[in-house]
Amino acid sequence: MSRKERKSEIELLCEQVIEENGSFKRVKRWWRGWHPELGKLCFGWQGKETIQEIAVIKPIMIIEVKPAREEFKSAVFPEEE
Repeated sequence: MSRKERKSEIELLCEQVIEENGSFKRVKRWWRGWHPELGKLCFGWQGKETIQEIAVIKPIMIIEVKPAREEFKSAVFPEEE
């Protein structure tokens, strides 16, 4: 079984926000089973569990840049002769 196939079988048990400041937050997640690549291994309420602490940064604003229309190109960038 490949790592990618194994990752699709991982079940999230719980997620808790530890700290939050604007668009930044630290999150603690509990996963069913032992997954050493994700975090600490422990025995919990559900048996074998993995505890993962991560930082999540979400964008406050998303700006989409599109190419200028033809009528504005000539006003901004006049053609040299």
